[in-house]
This record gives sequence, structure tokens and C-alpha cells, in this order.
Amino acid sequence: TDRRATRNWRPGGGSADADILPGLDEMRGRSRDLMRNLPIATGALATNKTHVIGDGLALNAQCNRDVLGIDEDTAAAFNKRAEREWAIFCKTADFTLVQHFADLQFMVFGGVLESGDIFALRRYRLDPGQVYGTKVQIVEADRVSNPFRMGDTDTLVAGVEHNQPGVPVAVHIADRHPGDLRARAINWRRVPMRYNDGREIVLHVFERLRPDQTRGIPYLAPVIEA
Repeated sequence: TDRRATRNWRPGGGSADADILPGLDEMRGRSRDLMRNLPIATGALATNKTHVIGDGLALNAQCNRDVLGIDEDTAAAFNKRAEREWAIFCKTADFTLVQHFADLQFMVFGGVLESGDIFALRRYRLDPGQVYGTKVQIVEADRVSNPFRMGDTDTLVAGVEHNQPGVPVAVHIADRHPGDLRARAINWRRVPMRYNDGREIVLHVFERLRPDQTRGIPYLAPVIEA
């Protein structure tokens, strides 16, 4: 505090959410603008996505034959069948029926880098000609927010609802992106994080850097100004 360069530097000691959330929308917008328009930023994110996801993360089935009590040949046959069934599922995993599951992985990881976080929802819809009805719906970070832009409470922060111990129990999802050009009212839906039996419905994908941090930070946030 007695040095000229730092004596007026008093950032305070806010919580993770207090430090992140007030400027998060602006950080997301600037990060996306850089991603669209600055070749260095575009290249940095593209390189990350290519190195981590590549052509898609493939299933390499390895069942535990000791636990299952089966011989090596039976285990090998099971692993082959699991990989074959997984490949069938991947073709129709996208809820919008536009992308292969590998493309979803690429988009999800890119969304985390660009926006700080992203949400994946388990859905079910068995369309004609399909084998599996389980689908994955991707929800961009902006669509998860407090209903009707209400302020945060002890149990609802930035669209993520927690119980008193701090465990996320639900997310509140807008029925369209708040930046959509279509002029109509936005409605929110509360989606539980898990079924009653504990199976996940919502997967919140982000890097948690501090305890009690609710939302993620864009990858480019530290270098936006530079």
C-alpha cells in the first residue's frame, strides 16, 4: 500500500459471484465479438477445440469383466456391441436433428470457451425410423437467467437455483434467446437438475475456479482489453 504503482489499487474481496456476475453479460458479448472478428481470437479458440475434441471423442468400451463375472471373449463381444449401439445413438443424439453427437461436442466446448458456460439437457423423443429416443438439447448461457430478470436471492443466482447447502437443484431457462430479433414476450421454465432417482437431466458445463462460483468466465476474458 505504500508503493506509488499500487497504493490506489484496491480491488476488494468479493465472492466469486460478486466479482464475476455484474460484468458477465458484457464479457460474453465482447468475447463473441472478438471470436467473430479478430483472427487471433478465432485461431486461439479453434486451436483449443481441435486439440481437445478433434473429430469427436470416441467411445472405447471396456467393461469390468471381473465385476460382471464373464470371460474375456464375452467381455470383448459386449464391448463391440456397446460401441456399435453408441454409434447408432450418436447419429440421432441432437434434439434438433441437425448435428451428429461429435458436432455437439465441438459446439459445447466452443460455447464454454466463448461464453464461459453452456447447458446440456437430457430430452426424450423417439422419431420415426430411430432406434433411440434419448436426445441432448444444448442451451446457450444467455438463456439461463432469473425469470423476468428478477434480482438474485439466497437460493436463485443467475438462473441457477440452489438448496440451502448450496447444491444446484434446478435451472430457469428462457424459451428463446434474450437477444433474438423476434419481438415477443419471453417465458421461463424451471428444469430440475436431476430426476428423483438421481439421474442427471441438466449438465452445466463450465470451469469452476472458486468455491461457490455459479457461472463460468469466457476464455478470452483476461485478454479482452489487450
